[in-house]
Amino acid sequence: MGPFRDVRTIVLPIVGKAKRDAADVLGVVFTDASGSRVPAVELFFRNLIANGASTRTPYSYAQDLLRWWRFLHAVGIPWNRASRTEVDDFVLWMRQATPKHGGDWRHRSEEGAPAVGGRFAPRTITHSIAVLAAFYTFHEQHDGPISPVPPVGRNNAHHNPGQPFDHSRRADGRQKIPWTAPKALTDDEADDLTASLRHTRDEAIVEFFLSSGARASELLGMNGEDLDWGRQRIRVRRKGSNAEQWLPASPEAFVLLRKHLGTRPLPWGVPVWSTLRGQSRRLTYHAFRAALRRAQHRAGTNHTMHVFRHTAAYRFANESDMTVPQVKELLGHRFITTTQIYTEARPEEVLEAAAAYLRGERRQPIARGPMLQYSDKARRALFGRPPA
Repeated sequence: MGPFRDVRTIVLPIVGKAKRDAADVLGVVFTDASGSRVPAVELFFRNLIANGASTRTPYSYAQDLLRWWRFLHAVGIPWNRASRTEVDDFVLWMRQATPKHGGDWRHRSEEGAPAVGGRFAPRTITHSIAVLAAFYTFHEQHDGPISPVPPVGRNNAHHNPGQPFDHSRRADGRQKIPWTAPKALTDDEADDLTASLRHTRDEAIVEFFLSSGARASELLGMNGEDLDWGRQRIRVRRKGSNAEQWLPASPEAFVLLRKHLGTRPLPWGVPVWSTLRGQSRRLTYHAFRAALRRAQHRAGTNHTMHVFRHTAAYRFANESDMTVPQVKELLGHRFITTTQIYTEARPEEVLEAAAAYLRGERRQPIARGPMLQYSDKARRALFGRPPA
């Protein structure tokens, strides 16, 4: 056995690309260090699309595969010669590496901008290993190399009732993911963020996010026919299934959108959200994230775009009369357990309630009104005799 790699010295080179391409059947173009497309990756993506996945799935998987491809390039190992050692080193490298701003390895954060800091999240590492497992398992089943990624397995899949359950640990490479409540904006934080935006278009987008609970890709992908001005609702195409669904939006959102558009109509097929400079084209996720980042740089905050969806979910689940199944349908969740996390008490709410109790602020008891009394006539009709 040779010497172990020092993963702390590994620096991923900026080689290869994973770019969206609407004209491509896969929705993404994946290239290696030489700029050539990778047949093994394209074959895997084609299988995903053939099995009903949307084009967003290959693009998501491509980000993890690109990181793996760059790691293999740095250690000088071809993808079909990678072993368990490379997988373990990749996990160790991710556990100590610092992600670049916004997850983009090509650009560092602007000077003075809030830094991401920290390490790759355990959920990100586990997702990367899951993608590698799916990639290598596919090729292993099609005369490819043996998968170097340890399988997940099924604990107690063939359990003998006469034996105790095997409380085995997690599968190798998968990280322990601590449960944390989804981050949501308070009313003051939402107002401060909106005040830092410099254009009515951005204010309208944020208001649509907060009032509809739509995902970023769903909201930014709307066209003119997806607006119902009369009923004040929008139509989005859901992540994964691409199914169409109408969502409500606040009157303030439509007022801001009309203020942004003026008298300009939105015909069918025309994007609702367009760029403000140069030739008008659809506003992409990365372009709006950059605008949001600049606004937060001025405000001194560092919220992600997905925090808008969490905020809307908390408001629907706790401040409205909607039931949890209704909120699940509105958010487009597959399982109700995903929606139930928004009914949990938020840490700031717990702290405020506890502090109020310690300050001696007691909740006032509900005043009881006078008990209702039956009239003599009613009691006579009920019991058939004069009241005692």
